[in-house]
Amino acid sequence: MKKIQTLCGVLALVIAFASCSSGGGGSSDGDGTQTTGGISTKTLNALVGGLYWGAPNELTETSTPHLIITEATQDEINSTFWNCVNSGGAKAVDADYSATVILDKDITGGFVAYLSRNGAHKAKLYIIPKGGNRTITVDTTAHIAFDIRGDITLILGNGITLKGNLHGSEPLVKLNESTEARGKAELIMKEGSAITDNGGGGVQIGDRGIFTMEGGTISGNKSTEKGAGVWVNANTAIFIMKGGVIKNNETSFNFGGGGVGVSPSGQGHFYMESGVIYGSEASAGLANKAPLPGVGEDPAPAALFAGDATSSEYGKYNDAGSWVRTDYLTDSNTTIRVTKGVKQ
Repeated sequence: MKKIQTLCGVLALVIAFASCSSGGGGSSDGDGTQTTGGISTKTLNALVGGLYWGAPNELTETSTPHLIITEATQDEINSTFWNCVNSGGAKAVDADYSATVILDKDITGGFVAYLSRNGAHKAKLYIIPKGGNRTITVDTTAHIAFDIRGDITLILGNGITLKGNLHGSEPLVKLNESTEARGKAELIMKEGSAITDNGGGGVQIGDRGIFTMEGGTISGNKSTEKGAGVWVNANTAIFIMKGGVIKNNETSFNFGGGGVGVSPSGQGHFYMESGVIYGSEASAGLANKAPLPGVGEDPAPAALFAGDATSSEYGKYNDAGSWVRTDYLTDSNTTIRVTKGVKQ
């Protein structure tokens, strides 16, 4: 029997995969079902398999009330991520809703957390650590940490790392990279988060996908695509870099894009407000890498492959939240630094 601890209710949902072994303060029903606060494990398990709901407003690390589930298995972890953004069964929620997952242990497995929304409403999933930094590791070659399709926002909080397999063939995060995709898939990286050490690249942004990097680090990823750290791979894909560092990624694609690659169609967009994308001249452990030039050839752009100059820009957002371009970013083999819309 899993031991379950409830705190205050089930409105802004928080799920923790804990290593602790006691629910605390519980009693037993006549049928042996553990209860805490008047809610039985039988009822809570029905929630785990079905409906999750919460306020659609911005989540924080102190969002309450919340629910903690302990001693989850790998299968339960996979289904929990999925159920966080789906209503389950025939049940429906006439509102946007959201959930927070608190990890108090590392997770390792060969799984795809497939997050899909087919309904009319948006969902938000915020992952934060407890008791120190926490890592979600994908340890097989052809799997993805998060495959996001539809109106879902995934937020990686401070201290959360997604780690891959250097023999892998898929990116750690895919945004709407599917013909089934509907709505807007979004990834937000907070300061202190990381996406690292994956053989299929870091983040791949597809049609209507949006990746906002507020901070954190993307490093140690390898890919055969035009962008090993981040690949903006569709006409309507958007990458917004507001901070953080992209370093030590490597592409084997002949035209480069070790750090960031943007679709050559000119319709995918890269907006850089602040942050650093290291180039080939940086020291070991920092430099993004692309194939070495042949005789008489220019070096492939290690920092940024901009398929069309008009698809990559630096500048800043004004007080109204509108993007104000300072200038265009072009292919670059050397480090790109932008601070508050000003290129260094």
